[in-house]
Amino acid sequence: FFKEITEDCNCNIASTEHSIHKGALHHQVTPERPSGNPTDIVKTLENILSNDTSLNEVNLNNIENISQEVLVSFADALISNTHVEVFSLANTHADDQVAFALAKMLKKNCSITNLNVESNFISGKGILALIGSVQYNTTLVELQFHNQQHICGGQVEMEMVKLLRDNTTLLKLGYHFDLPGPRMSATGILTRNQDWFGKHQPCQIRSLGN
Repeated sequence: FFKEITEDCNCNIASTEHSIHKGALHHQVTPERPSGNPTDIVKTLENILSNDTSLNEVNLNNIENISQEVLVSFADALISNTHVEVFSLANTHADDQVAFALAKMLKKNCSITNLNVESNFISGKGILALIGSVQYNTTLVELQFHNQQHICGGQVEMEMVKLLRDNTTLLKLGYHFDLPGPRMSATGILTRNQDWFGKHQPCQIRSLGN
């Protein structure tokens, strides 16, 4: 089954990197899913891998008992996808393993504009990996990672700001800085990006503000 999915993708990416993890089979849509999220895990992965032009948003928010391996499979599959623009996996118990996979994906993906990993188990190391990856990304405009189980701390927040300075396209950051210094610096960086973006893409900047 998994081999067939990979062969049908017609992607030039190694099948080992983009194969669907067996744990995905346990997440077929059922009426009993408490979260109410209707996403069909297997079908959505297949559509990502086949670069389905109709799939622009992937929402895994609040899906119960989804494994880290399956979340990593999504990140790996998105590396070569050119149509998904919004990827949300809030409250899925995502940890650093997932964050590192997402960071790797962001360095190569050229379509995702919004990434939401709020309310998870990502540590400061994973957050820094995510922010570090946006130095190599020019399409992501919104990154949300607030409300992690692990507190980032002052040192991590200062490192965040250093990494953010090298990005000129990120416009919104979903995180509340504890320290006033990094908070002000981050606000300044985002304002700089927004000012530039507003001059070149005024319609899009207005839509982001809504």
